[in-house]
Amino acid sequence: MLGRMIRALSAALAAVSLMAVAGCGASEDVDKAAPPAAESHDDAVASEAPKDVDYRTLLDGITYKGQPIAVRTPEQIEEFIQMSRDAEAGNAVDNVKVEPAECAESVIDPARANHAERMSVDNYAMADLDVDSFTLIAEAADIADYRKTDLEKSDGSCDKYTVTMHGYTQHITDKEIPFEGDANKGRAIISHSVFDDGTEVTLYSVAAEKNGAFIDVVIKDDAQESIDAANATLDQVLARL
Repeated sequence: MLGRMIRALSAALAAVSLMAVAGCGASEDVDKAAPPAAESHDDAVASEAPKDVDYRTLLDGITYKGQPIAVRTPEQIEEFIQMSRDAEAGNAVDNVKVEPAECAESVIDPARANHAERMSVDNYAMADLDVDSFTLIAEAADIADYRKTDLEKSDGSCDKYTVTMHGYTQHITDKEIPFEGDANKGRAIISHSVFDDGTEVTLYSVAAEKNGAFIDVVIKDDAQESIDAANATLDQVLARL
């Protein structure tokens, strides 16, 4: 996002980009999945001034399908940050190949943004849940600049692409669906991946920016009931911003 993001996010920062979506969660398949290509809501909505947010408590009491999500402790966040920094320092995405080549920028470049160097327990929070491999990430928008493409309108040219990394290849197809939420910007995507071993993984990702915070919810399910539940969880967080 988070056995997402979600994972024990692999040390590959392809994971931070690939993982921001996948999170640190509970599913091996989700660990494999790359992040959906960017889609967006209405860019015409002006951003409001950043609001003071306590990321240490922001996700407390948030639920998914009626179950409390498991919020990562400050110690776990620190461990995750260090893992991400190690991956960035090791140029973990150097061996990632994206086809078509013109799609590489949106898939790989976010992992080169030195994002982890700016992360702390005061501007970053994570949570997950075994149900649907649920993962949630909340972070200050000023350190989420590496996610900017997630909220930009896609022209459709990279809705289908292939990622090869760490000895496996996945063919990804993204489908934008309408985003509805009380946010300055947002986007919702269903991403279907087929791996070279025949494994198939479908993720639903809904992300939004509001009052200086960036929130991303990812689940490994595209059933309408689960999509509605993920949107409801996002709404719970947005209501606190």
